[in-house]
Amino acid sequence: MLRPTLICWCFWIAVASVLIGTCRIDGVSGAASFLPSSRVDWLSENCWTASSSCSTSFVRQSPTSRTEDATTITAGTVLRTACRKYQKEHSKPSGRQYTTRKNAQSKGIRITTTHGVQDDYNHYRTVALQSTPDRAVSLWTTDVMAVLQAHGFAQVELGDLGENISVDGVPYSFFKVGQQYTFIMASSSLSSSSSSSATTLENSDNDKNVILEITERMEPCGNLCKLPYINADHLQPKERIQKCQELLAVLDQQEGMRGWYAKVIQEGTIQPGDIVKKV
Repeated sequence: MLRPTLICWCFWIAVASVLIGTCRIDGVSGAASFLPSSRVDWLSENCWTASSSCSTSFVRQSPTSRTEDATTITAGTVLRTACRKYQKEHSKPSGRQYTTRKNAQSKGIRITTTHGVQDDYNHYRTVALQSTPDRAVSLWTTDVMAVLQAHGFAQVELGDLGENISVDGVPYSFFKVGQQYTFIMASSSLSSSSSSSATTLENSDNDKNVILEITERMEPCGNLCKLPYINADHLQPKERIQKCQELLAVLDQQEGMRGWYAKVIQEGTIQPGDIVKKV
């Protein structure tokens, strides 16, 4: 992680770029160029990781910790699965059409130990981190939606933060680094007469439950500020900067509010409706 002083320096470079033009920094080389634009191309992930020293002054209120809830809740439910294929320039943070939002996969996502989520692409993980297995899958709990909405982000939707798996019914503190979680297929809880197989992805591991191990918390990243309700044409540059600061600050208040990264212990398919439990 970058030191707080460097993070703050990068943030104010972004502020200056809004007043001059658009700052675009390559996520690997760090080479910058200023381009005129009516929209803001925010800095890449390696320079936009939020830190408390930069963001806490912009928080309007601190969310209540949900740690106590995690001790009594034993399972959650997969509400949404998502991925986003590589789309050349659109998959790079410097691209004009770049977005963190991932597309819903109603029939589930295939997860492997070698690649992670099949047909999914994360530019920073792939290029800067050489496709590290420790960031193979991203998870986010839906309880954070209410926190974001309470802070004025009423337009936020599942998938906007780039998560592969949206989990309902558990607080963000349910997941812990180093803990393994099993995803029990929804079809296994149905009667044998159910025709659920019609909606199951075809693969050789249909009878296995996916097991993931949480490796690290996700850090609030400036790439989120390219979401359309943050980087909106009708907003003035200062307004976009303020909304960006507020979004990152809210997500940085408690560990897990931004989400979690995980590595794959046992591959298979995860579908909406699957049950999530600690191993």
